[in-house]
Amino acid sequence: MLGEIFFFLVGLGVWLSNASFTVLGVTAPIGLTPLTGLLGFLFHLLLSRAELYLWYRWRDPWYLLLLVGCVLLDTGTTLVGLLPLAAKWFPMLVGNTPQNVLDWGQILAALVSNTAVPAWWPNALLLLAITFAFALGSERLLRKFYRGMIETWQERPA
Repeated sequence: MLGEIFFFLVGLGVWLSNASFTVLGVTAPIGLTPLTGLLGFLFHLLLSRAELYLWYRWRDPWYLLLLVGCVLLDTGTTLVGLLPLAAKWFPMLVGNTPQNVLDWGQILAALVSNTAVPAWWPNALLLLAITFAFALGSERLLRKFYRGMIETWQERPA
């Protein structure tokens, strides 16, 4: 039972990290206040529930389209929230990557126009992979470990 509780807490920590990055990303344009933080957290809860609901229905093309949209929205807001913190705490991870995610379009422009790709593209790709893993995995981890903890609790000796 202790192992199940530990893994549930790990899943909860990952989910809360994703929630905090999403709140920071959603509130980045207007500033973080208690009201915008609460609205950002509610946004994350609704987005998280939508992803979990749509995950099991991905074979239908409309549900798949909605799921991809939710995951991209979650990834984008998480990336916007994670980037300033990563620049402060892990400057080697960010490197010369622009702090504004909209400036990352330089990579696509370079690929389309067949010019030199910016030198910071590996850092951007790594940050994008980290945020994608947070966006895609945090809800699934929390649900899996929560269910494992509940099943273990129900199987305990009376």
